[in-house]
Amino acid sequence: MKTYQQDYTAYQTYALLDFNISFEKDVTADDISRTVIKVTERIDINKFVAFTHRNSHGYDGLMMLRLLLLAFADNGYASTRKLAELCRTDIRYMFIAQNQKPSHQAFQRFIHDALIMSVEEIFYEMNRIMDDELPIDTDVLCIDGTKYEANANKNTFIWRKNTVRHREI
Repeated sequence: MKTYQQDYTAYQTYALLDFNISFEKDVTADDISRTVIKVTERIDINKFVAFTHRNSHGYDGLMMLRLLLLAFADNGYASTRKLAELCRTDIRYMFIAQNQKPSHQAFQRFIHDALIMSVEEIFYEMNRIMDDELPIDTDVLCIDGTKYEANANKNTFIWRKNTVRHREI
């Protein structure tokens, strides 16, 4: 009986691909991640994050705060598992995390131990800081939840009366 030796080099289940991903080229200038980075550079982080000598093994507090604020601005609410997944898959989160991949437990520890106030309160404070320092025209802002379709479709006539009525109010 003839024995055969397996050839492991003939079939590879994976291929190494070389991707050049650049935050500067791939993320647009008006993206929310760039705004989060600019705003967090201007604030005093010690008001929001408590740094202790016991937590020297964890991730950078500014990085974790930026990731939390980006997820809150992008999604409204993001679970810790969703944050960990975004750090592995989304280029904006990868850039802020500097290709580190914090686990969901790292986010939970940061939220529970290091944050002084809730993410909603921090987001409110950041909006207040931006309103004070940046020239934002508040007459143009619409945060009432109104949605208008970009492309008309067959159901557009149903909502016209309601839209006109609310426009008059």
